[in-house]
Amino acid sequence: MARFEDVFREERFYCNHFFRLLCQGLSDPPGRSGLSSVLSLLGSSTQSADDLKTAQVYTEVAAFRDVFYVHPNKDAFLESLFDLFHPMLSSQYGDLVSGAQRPAQIRSRIGTVHPSKYKDLVDEPEFDGCDVLFYRQFGALFNAKPDFLILLPREAIWIEAKCSSPFSTSQIQRMRHIGALCAAPLLTEYFGERPPTVVLLGSARRHTKAQMVKGTHFISWEQCAEIAVNLFPAGREDITSRALAKVAT
Repeated sequence: MARFEDVFREERFYCNHFFRLLCQGLSDPPGRSGLSSVLSLLGSSTQSADDLKTAQVYTEVAAFRDVFYVHPNKDAFLESLFDLFHPMLSSQYGDLVSGAQRPAQIRSRIGTVHPSKYKDLVDEPEFDGCDVLFYRQFGALFNAKPDFLILLPREAIWIEAKCSSPFSTSQIQRMRHIGALCAAPLLTEYFGERPPTVVLLGSARRHTKAQMVKGTHFISWEQCAEIAVNLFPAGREDITSRALAKVAT
């Protein structure tokens, strides 16, 4: 009888198995856990046993949505985030966003709505082009969900995973922005100003361009499949080993 796992193609299915890989053996000595094996692919093999035991692994990380939800002064948070994010976008778009209005000005015109809605409500012709461009990007921060975040004592590793679809240049840039913003003093309470590392997880065969993106690291499903074979007692018959081997083909 055929197994459904042999035809199932949902990306989240494979990310679930990668999550299991990361969490396997976290209490074991360095070099014998899934997390330490993945970190070695990134050249991050210097963590101590205590570092790995205190590692935090998150999935579907909507950082700004969640911080905004609990922040006691949401208006002040948005103003501070604007001050951090505007220079980042200015370096990318130049004068196209230089005249963007501040969040307080925007809210006076569209009312009190969640920032994720800004990209829908700040539109032409009611708003200038610089406002439209900036707040599409600003609002997207609150909708973005990088697939994984690994918080280590001295590093924050942001991971975006793709199975068949290509990596988007805009998505990679947004993840860079998210990592840099979360490392700022504004979010010290949650991320401890840990410097970010951006990682792309994909197929060595299908995602050749992603392997050459500057300022990022690339790890492959193929490498993860081999880690799983060596990590889990059932070897190649383990369900995670089988799943990762399948997405690698």
